[in-house]
Amino acid sequence: MTSDAKQKIRSILDSLIDEDYEHYPIVPASKKKIEIFRTRAESHGLEKNVIEELISFFEVADGFSYEIVLGFHPCDDELIFEWWDEKTLWLGSRDFYVVRWIDGKYCLGDSSEISFSKEFEFSSFIEFLDACVWEIRVNMEKNRL
Repeated sequence: MTSDAKQKIRSILDSLIDEDYEHYPIVPASKKKIEIFRTRAESHGLEKNVIEELISFFEVADGFSYEIVLGFHPCDDELIFEWWDEKTLWLGSRDFYVVRWIDGKYCLGDSSEISFSKEFEFSSFIEFLDACVWEIRVNMEKNRL
């Protein structure tokens, strides 16, 4: 991915945490942690484009989480590959939301559903992240009512 993609990822995350930066820091992964992820991903046969998308994210925000919906494992966490026998990456979880990559798609679901519906399945990580921010805002608005 390009530096444009990293800037887009950063912009999306910044839109969530304007006043909560200290509570939800955006911290990039170290080069060592990135290499651990890359080595594991390549040894598992993960598609090159998915590796690059995820590395772009980890280079911006490693182990990032936000109140609801978004929660990612640090890039060197072996849990990411815990479901690899099913060709699934477990990218993280937060509350009852589970973030996965499976069958070429980034999915938002829960422990029993890979995705809540087709509207929660995305072919690119940036599209996925944008949709998660939308879901966060919808849930926050519901809680205000």
